Amino acid sequence: MLVPAQDSRDRDVCLFDEADTRDVIRFFNDSGKFKYTRFVFSKTRITRLLDARTPFADLHFDSVKPMAFTPDEKAILKEWLMRGGFLVALEDTYPYEQEEFRKARDLPVFDFFTKELPAEDSDFTVERAGPSDAFFREPYPTRPAAPIEVEMRENPNYRGFTMLLYKGRVAVFIHGRYNYMEDGRWVRATRPFSSDHTLAIESYALTINIYYYALTH
Repeated sequence: MLVPAQDSRDRDVCLFDEADTRDVIRFFNDSGKFKYTRFVFSKTRITRLLDARTPFADLHFDSVKPMAFTPDEKAILKEWLMRGGFLVALEDTYPYEQEEFRKARDLPVFDFFTKELPAEDSDFTVERAGPSDAFFREPYPTRPAAPIEVEMRENPNYRGFTMLLYKGRVAVFIHGRYNYMEDGRWVRATRPFSSDHTLAIESYALTINIYYYALTH
């Protein structure tokens, strides 16, 4: 898990995200998909990323309160991605109502990966992930969860499933971190956030597939 110098998330959101990542890693390792390879959780400051043995990382960013990378962090992230690093950037929408996170706004983290890097280096390109991509097929055939399908259909500012490629290789996968739907309506997570994470493969298949992709590519 990457730690930025300036994190705009609330402390309870940071703790919830960390617990979620730990549980996903545990779930993946216990799945037995790789007998001799295991993910190990660690927290790494972006400024130390090039010195760490971190080929795969996740980064959470707030969907309402903007967070920006420092110039040093931008240079380090670019170098790390060019060296072969793979990042899952997770936009945290779950603490908010739909009308809050659906508003059009500049999100510097998203803009860095989808606008700044491609503008300064043509080897970086942006695409939208789709059902034919490996993320939806291996090792679990899956489709977007219900809240994501709703956002894809109704939210004109939806940012999920955006991929940053470096020389044709997926380097960043941007994914929304949503809560759930109830009777067809969005339900935001309420504080205090529960630490009881029940990981059902039906709801976490895409996340597990992303981890699988990181190991196999």
